[in-house]
Amino acid sequence: MKKAEILSRLKEGEKIERILSLSWGQDCPIYKAAAFTEGDDVIYVPDVWLNEIEFQTGDGWDEEAEEKRLRGMLYTGDDILAECGGNRKLAEELFNCLDWQHPSSALDDYPYLGYTEEEWQERYGKTSAELWQTATA
Repeated sequence: MKKAEILSRLKEGEKIERILSLSWGQDCPIYKAAAFTEGDDVIYVPDVWLNEIEFQTGDGWDEEAEEKRLRGMLYTGDDILAECGGNRKLAEELFNCLDWQHPSSALDDYPYLGYTEEEWQERYGKTSAELWQTATA
């Protein structure tokens, strides 16, 4: 499902658990596709409770800002790939370890993937710092 469709349904007041099939992550509900795939389909939504994945409305709410906030929490395969500087192997591994957090948080904590800095460089051809610079440039 594309971000636009999910956002439209959230904006209409539908709850995320009615839109996507949520599963249990690390002590919280998340959405995670069965496997990493490139493209613009949403494949991951981090901690639904913490991130308040519902469309906030009412006095004082900026609809455009709210849509931007939610759009940033609906991750496509292409979003995760971009986070990994285009390195598909790393994107797949990152996706596999996600269980509540945003991809940037998990990538920033590379030991979470179980590699030392030397193993990281051998596996991906760049140090974690080099890869991070590529991903955030």
